[in-house]
Amino acid sequence: MKRQVLATLRNAWASRFSIYSTFQSKRQLFLATLDRYDERRGDKLRARSTAARAGLPTLKLFFKSLTTQAEQGNRMRCFMCNSAIESSLVDPEIAARVQGHFNRLEKAFYGALQNARKRGEIKGKRNLRDCARYLIVALQGMQVTRRLGQHPATVKKAVQFIVHEIGSWAPVIEAPNPEPH
Repeated sequence: MKRQVLATLRNAWASRFSIYSTFQSKRQLFLATLDRYDERRGDKLRARSTAARAGLPTLKLFFKSLTTQAEQGNRMRCFMCNSAIESSLVDPEIAARVQGHFNRLEKAFYGALQNARKRGEIKGKRNLRDCARYLIVALQGMQVTRRLGQHPATVKKAVQFIVHEIGSWAPVIEAPNPEPH
């Protein structure tokens, strides 16, 4: 095992030179990593949310997955949230990339909400843009909560509240009254 670690370190040193010759600095490497994360992870999330079949059930399932991740002990899952917390206040370029990621995700949530409205899954004249923004803020809050190591039961309760809120956007379907005999 020790030999493998030493070999990995030697290989990392060799590749470190090529990485920095490509990216010029740690900061440039970090920015490229943010872009790549957004492409890989963000595109997956956005694709699920913008699919024609996406709607309220899709959004509920997305938030329920946060509970599963917390129960598995995964505290630091979102690279974008971590970057927002750690770097975006001091680096405008990082802030712009992080904000762009969340703006694109908000747009995807908005698309899912529009699908839901078209299918009659949402009642009334609810402002879908505000709903999408709420979901982004809820997601960011959950990511920070998980990063801080909040107990999984606490995360689960918060997610249940978010899922309940999403469910409250659906129309109430009255059961037909049985006919009197």
